[in-house]
Formats: sequence, structure tokens, C-alpha cells
Amino acid sequence: MFSVGKHGARRALSVLVLVFGRDSGRSVWVTRSGWAWHLSGALVGVLLSVSCGDEESDPHEDDVPIPAACADPGTRWADDDGCELDIDCSGTWMSVICNAEGDAFDCSLLGNSFYFRYSLAEVSAADACLASVAAYLQEPPFEGEPFECSQISEQHDEDSCSAADDCTRDATLGDVEITDHHERRYGCAAGDAGTTCTCHEPIEDLWFEMPDMSVSEASCADVGKWCLGEEVELIGERDCTPIQQQWDIEICLGQIECKEPVKASGREATKHDIVELRCDLTSDARYECICPELGSFSIDAEDAESACYEAIDICAGG
Repeated sequence: MFSVGKHGARRALSVLVLVFGRDSGRSVWVTRSGWAWHLSGALVGVLLSVSCGDEESDPHEDDVPIPAACADPGTRWADDDGCELDIDCSGTWMSVICNAEGDAFDCSLLGNSFYFRYSLAEVSAADACLASVAAYLQEPPFEGEPFECSQISEQHDEDSCSAADDCTRDATLGDVEITDHHERRYGCAAGDAGTTCTCHEPIEDLWFEMPDMSVSEASCADVGKWCLGEEVELIGERDCTPIQQQWDIEICLGQIECKEPVKASGREATKHDIVELRCDLTSDARYECICPELGSFSIDAEDAESACYEAIDICAGG
């Protein structure tokens, strides 16, 4: 019924939790003295702290502030060996895990449709996770050099092409030293209406329709830049359409497809991406919803189905 965070499992016993009662269907995180307990479907009875070993630094006493685009973290925990963090930034949920590697931290940042890795130096365990989020958002004082990419694979024929690049750049966030390292995977395929180029890593659910571009080695090589927003210029209005929604008694999940006219490396194109929506029933019988760009908002609705349709219309700009 419960699990212990992987870093906390390395330390001597410091917390005793007594659990009783029937399954409540909810999850609770309790953090104390370096332990992260996840109590699923149970009621917490008594929480006792037993002092064993050195006192750990408070993960909330840090030098890296919560980025302006982000709400207070939902789950936040750290000890000397690393940190874990779940956070909402303008409607985009991200999970970060950092592990100590010598004098640095190896951090993985995961969202619904993206995955990035960072190596951080000159930073404490308490700061590493938030620094990774700030690096992803490129929020000041973040400063980064241009990416240096080398192709690691390439396939090409008359009607399609695909490629992968290994990309690295050095950056700083104040005194924190960052190495941003990821692989880019992408490809293009010819169709009746032109060429469609699709991003696979580190960002997915993103593609470009190129009506006036044929598949060629030169054009396929540009796609890796477009996937990270490089050499892409918006030239028109963004338009979004609901494509899918599902719900039960307490939760609604939805997807919206958005498209916008752009110039990609000077070529006219239509950029498409998928936006994720989520609404949860709160204790005051309202639905708290979240979607990228809009962030969080509340809805009064009779049930999750009604909330889902109203929320997805709001997120789509209706």
C-alpha cells in the first residue's frame, strides 16, 4: 500500500507511519526527514519522527526560486543523493528526477510529450530539480550557447527520409553550470498534399505540413531544428480543435489539435501539435482544470462529462 522514494531507502529509519482504514481511492505524499512515503488508497493514522542519523538539509531552503511560470510543486523531495519534483508550469506538468554523479547531478525531465536530460554542477541537491525546470523553460538568469549537433544516423529514399542527431550545449543559470544533452529524431514522408515532417525525440506530438517541399536530404536535415523551435517563424493565427475526451466520476482527460501557419527555414508550412487537458473534481464540488498556455482554471459543472466539454472548449479557444 505504500512505497519509499529510492533515495530515502538508503537511509536509516527516520519515520514511522501507521496506516489504517478502508481504501479511499486517493494518494497521499508524506515527506519527513529525508523519506518520501506514497500512501495509496489508505488513511494516515499516526506519523512519528524518530531521529536516526544526520539531520538533512531542508529541500525548501534553496537558492533557485520557483520559476515565474510555475505553481508551487505538487511533490518535492531531496536528500544528499538527489531530488524528485512534480510541478505545473503554465498548464504543462513536468516530473524531474536528479541523481548525484560525482560532483554533479544527472537530471531527467519528463513531460507528456517531451524528455530532456541535464548535467548540473555547482548546485545543491535541493536546487538541482528546480534548476532543471528553469533550464527547460530558459527562464532568466538562464544563458545558453547555441547547440552543437552531429548526425548519428540517416536514411533517405525517393519518398521519405529520417535522421537522428546528438546535440549538446553548455549553459548557466546564475552560478549553476549546465550541460544540455539530448538526441533529436525526426523524419519526413511525401504525400498527395506535399511533405509531412514529424518530430519523434526529444519532443513528440509535433509535425509540419510542407505543401511546396519535396523530400530531400537537405530539407530533412532542417527538421531537427524545427522540432526545438529553431528557424520557425509564426505568420498567422493559431487554431485549435478538440479531438478526444474521456471521463469518469472524478476526472476528465482530453486532447486538442492545434495548428498555425509558420515559416520553417524560410519555407511556408503548417505546424501541428497536440495539447493535453485534465480536470479533477475538488472537495468543494468544482472541477480544477489545467491545460498548456492557459494554466489552471476552475469550472462549475454537474458532472465530469459536462466539465470535460466545457474545459476542452476553453482550452481550444472557443
